[in-house]
Amino acid sequence: MKHNLRWSRGKAYDYVYVNRCYKCLGFNHIAKDCRNSKACSKCSLDHEGECKTKQNKCTNCKKCH
Repeated sequence: MKHNLRWSRGKAYDYVYVNRCYKCLGFNHIAKDCRNSKACSKCSLDHEGECKTKQNKCTNCKKCH
């Protein structure tokens, strides 16, 4: 499907495939190639067992700041 957007023309896709690591939760790589530390999907820290935090924290936002 093609769309005209003002001065440019390009293709639109029904989906975008993004690699996401199940170890560090980062993008553009997979767990077997990951060099980062393990990250909890809720608090973004490296710990074992169930997370008891009440406030979620984005792992990728933590990496940027």
